[in-house]
Amino acid sequence: MRTRWLVVGLLALAMAPIFASASKAADGDVPGRIAFIRDGAVWIWENGDMNQLLEAENVADPRWSPDGESLLFVEQGNSYSDLAMLNVQTGVPTLITNNQSGSEIGSLEYTQESFWALDPDWSASGLIGYSSDEPGAGALFTLWLRDGPVGEPYQAPVLAAEDNLDSVSLSGDGTIAAYVVRESRGDGTFDINVWLRDLVTGETFLAAQSDGEAFDPAISPDGQTIAVAIREDGGSTDVWLVDRETLDRRRVTRDAEALAPAWSSDGKWLAFLKLEDYQFEVWVAPVSRGKPGVALKLFSANGLDSRSGLSWWVAPESVEA
Repeated sequence: MRTRWLVVGLLALAMAPIFASASKAADGDVPGRIAFIRDGAVWIWENGDMNQLLEAENVADPRWSPDGESLLFVEQGNSYSDLAMLNVQTGVPTLITNNQSGSEIGSLEYTQESFWALDPDWSASGLIGYSSDEPGAGALFTLWLRDGPVGEPYQAPVLAAEDNLDSVSLSGDGTIAAYVVRESRGDGTFDINVWLRDLVTGETFLAAQSDGEAFDPAISPDGQTIAVAIREDGGSTDVWLVDRETLDRRRVTRDAEALAPAWSSDGKWLAFLKLEDYQFEVWVAPVSRGKPGVALKLFSANGLDSRSGLSWWVAPESVEA
């Protein structure tokens, strides 16, 4: 009997969460810059300091450029949104889409001619992906691509029809996209799951599902692992790592109300948001060969926008050879 309980205890230890609720990461040990939205404005964290880059009240989804010199973000307007780019050095934003109709605001023409660009990602390959209801998709939000900020938008190839999608993430080589599909059940409710799409062939694959919701996908820079938030029906939301080939899962948090995972650009770290006392905190965990290490708190701040998530850039010189 004692041997049996020893085995059970060891199994429980092996399955325990790698989540240290009382610990805090040392700022100097965490490289790079993390961009986020706070009170509607663009901020970055770097080496323990938080600084506001763009004063605004209507922006979302900051995403680093491959070289770390610019941030792609969404600027929201009246019944439309645009993609814009912020030069980090000058602080000057530039629109790269023009989705607002020139018709009178509030008119039928204005509504029909204005469009949304949402949930962008900027791959290390230079490819930009985002969700949009631009013409050509029957008023659905579909996956659109641009070959850089000055490229012309085009719909990503797809072999099967999908419902509305959001939360786009691209692989580093720009060949794979992950996103959330909100598939209607026909009764006002939805199945919310994470899908992958081959951007060359248009084939789609179910990557993560739940009896609750699977959302907030983030593809690792090497394209082998997808971090996702999974909410079980009636349970808490936690972050998991999913192997792209086998779809095997590894838990990052347990009963943590954690979401919005984001990889560092070198693939060695994973950040996520954790809800604590009605305020979001930023936590980080080292990752090696698809296995997460102990997660530690990095910082907290009032007004963090969980829907916009995080974006983490690490300078190439900080990456070991």
